[in-house]
Amino acid sequence: MLGPDSRQTVVDTAGVAREELDRLGRIVDDLTAITRGDTAAETAREPVFAPDVLEALRLRTAGLDLHGVTIEAAPPVVLVGDEDRMTQALLNLVMNAHTHTPPDTPISVDAVVEGDH
Repeated sequence: MLGPDSRQTVVDTAGVAREELDRLGRIVDDLTAITRGDTAAETAREPVFAPDVLEALRLRTAGLDLHGVTIEAAPPVVLVGDEDRMTQALLNLVMNAHTHTPPDTPISVDAVVEGDH
């Protein structure tokens, strides 16, 4: 029998799965465009709130049951780019760190502002 916490976990997991399916659909569309030779296909260049990127990364690493991954809070800054691709790039780095380091090696993701960057 599911308790209140279990139901919310199921809802959260379903939401992450739906976002992943949407993201994978966009990747398939991008690959199809590349296969057709459509060089006009570009990544989105829109405002992206940095904390949203790291929250999406946190949800994905939790969904993948990656232990030892710490994702620090991002500063409240706006970036210009493609949120899905930013998240995917960070997830790739985390997965590579998880795969290519000894077991139980801590992995930390942090975002900082230095000067104008």
